[in-house]
Amino acid sequence: METGSSHREVAALLREALPSHTRSALPVDRDDRALRAGLLRLSLVVLLVHAAWFVAWPLGVVAPEAALAGYRHGALMVLGALAVLVAWRAPVGRRGLLAVLLVVQSLLVVQVSLDESLAARSGDVPLAGGWIAATILVFAWLVPASRRLHRWVAGAGAFLALVVLGLVGWFSGDGVGAWVGVAAAPGALAALLVGLFAAASEGSAEADSDGVVQRIGRYALTERLGKGGMGEVWRARHELLTREVAVKLIRADRVEELLLSGGDGVDAVKQMRARFEREARMTAELSSPHTIRIFDFGEVEGRGFYYVMELLDGLDVHTLVRRFGRQPEERVRYILLQACDSLGEAHARGMVHRDVKPANVFVCAAGMTFDHVKLLDFGLVLRSAPVSLPERGEVEEGGEEEDMRLTTAGIVQGTPAYMAPEQVEGVEKLDGRVDIYALGCVAYFLLTGTELFRKASPLRQMIAHLQDPVEDPNGRLGEDGRVSPQFVSLLMRMLEKDPAKRFQDTQELTAALHALRLPRLWGQPEARRWYLEHLAGPDLSATVAAVAGFVGPARKAVEGTVGGESREVQSVPAAEPVESGAPTAALVPRGG
Repeated sequence: METGSSHREVAALLREALPSHTRSALPVDRDDRALRAGLLRLSLVVLLVHAAWFVAWPLGVVAPEAALAGYRHGALMVLGALAVLVAWRAPVGRRGLLAVLLVVQSLLVVQVSLDESLAARSGDVPLAGGWIAATILVFAWLVPASRRLHRWVAGAGAFLALVVLGLVGWFSGDGVGAWVGVAAAPGALAALLVGLFAAASEGSAEADSDGVVQRIGRYALTERLGKGGMGEVWRARHELLTREVAVKLIRADRVEELLLSGGDGVDAVKQMRARFEREARMTAELSSPHTIRIFDFGEVEGRGFYYVMELLDGLDVHTLVRRFGRQPEERVRYILLQACDSLGEAHARGMVHRDVKPANVFVCAAGMTFDHVKLLDFGLVLRSAPVSLPERGEVEEGGEEEDMRLTTAGIVQGTPAYMAPEQVEGVEKLDGRVDIYALGCVAYFLLTGTELFRKASPLRQMIAHLQDPVEDPNGRLGEDGRVSPQFVSLLMRMLEKDPAKRFQDTQELTAALHALRLPRLWGQPEARRWYLEHLAGPDLSATVAAVAGFVGPARKAVEGTVGGESREVQSVPAAEPVESGAPTAALVPRGG
């Protein structure tokens, strides 16, 4: 379906399926760290440029008439230095950073406009407005922000320059038109260019001769990391920041099929888009270092949806156990403590994850920190309040493995192997104790290499959560791999069928985890040693894109060199689990 008419038809259906208020992109500037970095870059430019002016002045490079503007350059230099301190150290939030950014940019435009008029009055250069245009363009280049913000700042900058030059012409007696007519044109052109670029990149995609999308907005797609039934994940690079990210796409061909199939297809696209947007927006609200970071969200006109997230270097818990077997209790505690940090913030903000499972708990290397946990896939998150569920439901499929996550609306939502009893019952008023139960299921999987209830179907698993007693994990382990009694006691409390008997929040669970007296410890030295032993070298380490909702291509065990000997990474022996949720990671060997 590659004809222009079919794409126009799909675009029209997509506009019908997606109300205008839902088509706006998630601003990049929701990430305070990106805004802080942009403010730092802009402030350094302001500081250095105006400091250079004071260096040039004694050398006679600056015209005598321009020396009268020294106080303005000094004020801008001080402002730049203060803004650098704010960007570097000050504990201000997103609104504060935006306010400082706008003040710096506004005063910079005023200063440059006055300098242009001063240079023209001295006869040194004709009044052309080139520096005004450059000032507007520099902001768009240095500051990673939403397209809406870039358009607003560019337009406001051009208007401010026009006002300043108009006032100069008025008070100088030369007439407003003599100044505004010539000098405002470059600023207006720069603002127009920024606006056009933002509009074009908001819903644009470039494709190669085979129809494979190679660019979405500001992101150049460099390598496809995974492909499933409904989506793809790509390694990508931001064209200005040169930062590598992962881009998750809803596949264009599936969107077209659904839209062209009629009413039900349009409804399905609406629901898919709503969940996709909810996942991006709710994840972007969280700032825990153990929650996946979302940078951008948008729509490729007529082709589908995407969001941009950080690229992680590691593997999910499902893959960890499948490849390396069950994990020691000290490492499990280390993983649980970090997962509690992510869930704790979500619960404090009134969010319940509802889909905590091994495929959504990611263990990675972050800089020089090893076994750094990231929680993924907030697509089923809800607020801790009654929700109105849609009338129809579906069972999603993902990739080459059956994704047994049930999204049967009005009945249950989640992955059957990791659902709390009250979630199975369809209780509307769910709270964070649902996630504590699911995290207990993940801990059981880590400790034993098997799911809590091994049943033949999702329905039987759900019934088991309601009725079957939890088997002591030591009953599934040999004599050489027993779990300490106090850890078993903690685990059993996490898995209580009655929510009132569980840990009531992640703070209580965290305190209990810290109180465990285990025979061995696990920290950075142990984690670093494990990574060097098992994931060292370009052939064995893996670059993994965190992908919610579908699985990438299946990979066999790979060979690597450890200690000078070639060895194969083994899967879990006899107790290899059949994970009921498709792994949310596309695994690609680094350098391969």
